[in-house]
This record gives sequence, structure tokens and C-alpha cells, in this order.
Amino acid sequence: MSESKLFKPSNGKFYQRSDYSYVCKQQPLLMDELPEYLHTFGKWTPPKLFLAWPSDQASLLKCIERVYPSSVIRNRRGELVQTTLGALPKAIRKDFAIDPDFHDCLQVVTVALENGKHAISFAVGCTHIGMLNANLIGDIQAKLGFEEPPKWYIDPNWWTWRERRALMRRPQFSDVLAYLAYYVF
Repeated sequence: MSESKLFKPSNGKFYQRSDYSYVCKQQPLLMDELPEYLHTFGKWTPPKLFLAWPSDQASLLKCIERVYPSSVIRNRRGELVQTTLGALPKAIRKDFAIDPDFHDCLQVVTVALENGKHAISFAVGCTHIGMLNANLIGDIQAKLGFEEPPKWYIDPNWWTWRERRALMRRPQFSDVLAYLAYYVF
């Protein structure tokens, strides 16, 4: 795994439990400082990073209530419901007429912070999917009222480099026919 520079095991060979905090301390990365090798797939699949604004659930719900009140879901007592968070990407897609090819870039996700703790976040990009263009990100930032541009944060479930395994080819119909012709008929 010599191709990796960031987020590699502390001993350079394999991950240990203590490496999670070691890896978390190497981030966040600024939006325009993401190395090419972190979104290129070769023999090794890089850790997944989200271009996101970390927050807490209450703050994100208040943001949705302020900016997209028609997207808010309340329970019988009138309290905001957690599922309202899932309405934010949909509202942004509609409000900014996001190209369907980039819909998956908009997500409410959990990211790992520098201290290893997790935070709910609104993401506008992912190293395994892609990201929105910088102008659109700036427009979304202004609309939602975030003070700083988003940064790249690591996914707490996919924080290691992983060796890519060869994918098995799915059998084709002709393979099944050949098998049947040889072994059955």
C-alpha cells in the first residue's frame, strides 16, 4: 500500500484499533486540498470521505425548519421528527434543480471528527461518488447559512484502505446453457 499517504496504518502494514484515532487526526481536509489518490481506485480502495458540514441533529433540524419549512415533519406533540433530516437533500435537489446524475452527492451522513467522535453532517460530495461544483456548493452554503465551506471528513464505517478483490463474473445465460448441455443432456 505504498501508494497511500494519508490514512494509512500507523505501522505502515496493517490496521489496529488504535489507528482509528490516528486516522481521525489527519483530517478534515479543505475542499480543494483532496489528493487525487483519495478518489482514484487502483489495487487499493481509499477510505471514504464526505465533503460536509458537521453539525448536531438539533442544529440541522432547526436549519431545515428555517430554510425549508414545508419539508418539516412533526409528531403529534408538534416536535420535529428525526426523519425530517432525510428531507433536506430532496429539498436542495428541487430548490437548486440539481442534475439527477449528482443527486447521490447530497446526503445526511455521519462523519468522524478529528477527536474520533461522530457528528451528523450534510454532505455535498463523497470520494466514492463525486461532488457538486464549487459555485453550487457556495450557493447551498449561503442558503443554509453555514459560515465556512465544507471540508472532507472520513466515514467512520469506511476509514481504512481496502485491497480490491477481483470481482467474479456473473454467469451469462450462454454459460448456463453450456453447463446444462454438458452435464444434463
